[in-house]
Amino acid sequence: MKTLFQTLKDLFSSENEFLTLAKSGKRITHIAIAIPMVIVFLIGAFIIAEGVIFQVILQSPDIGPVFGEFYNLFISFGFVIFLVWIWVRFFEKRSFKTIGFTGKGVFKKYLKGFLMAIIMLSAVIGLMAIFGTIGFKENPEPFNFKLIGVFILLLIGYVVQGAAEEVLARGWQFQVIAARHKPWLGAVISSIIFAFLHGLNTGVSALAIVNLLLFAFLL
Repeated sequence: MKTLFQTLKDLFSSENEFLTLAKSGKRITHIAIAIPMVIVFLIGAFIIAEGVIFQVILQSPDIGPVFGEFYNLFISFGFVIFLVWIWVRFFEKRSFKTIGFTGKGVFKKYLKGFLMAIIMLSAVIGLMAIFGTIGFKENPEPFNFKLIGVFILLLIGYVVQGAAEEVLARGWQFQVIAARHKPWLGAVISSIIFAFLHGLNTGVSALAIVNLLLFAFLL
């Protein structure tokens, strides 16, 4: 228990290395700008990817639903990361690495987080199956290599989409608010906005919003 409290104390310390990295640039984004900029980054990225590139440059090519989903996940959210990089590099005048891409054993840590995510998702799906909330549906198509390709393609897309969310919510917004004001304030605000954005999805209940808020704060 003592270790847990010490860990929390270190995480919410203004001297935390992650927060001091935000001070390595010329300026730290003000809270009044950091809050709406999340929306600006998202809208700007989708305008570039969906409006300019897909409709104007590519002229709305006829692609299947799988590649359409992949494009949305990989390209659209990829531009979210790109716009955050532009802001950090040219407005805050610091390296993109300072938002969390530092330290040794990066790939080992990423793999560890990837495996933890698989375990967490599998536990949730397993419990839902046990209590009858979800079940298996008969697939008219037999299992084949095409399905494996679809799985890998979408997995790559979701890796980029998930990374974009982390870069935006916790890598950048939490960091700048926490560094300029208080760490707890950065955690609360970034968690609320994270839950709010996901709350715009279809079929989201009040309980889901609470879970999203708690999960965001956990992350």
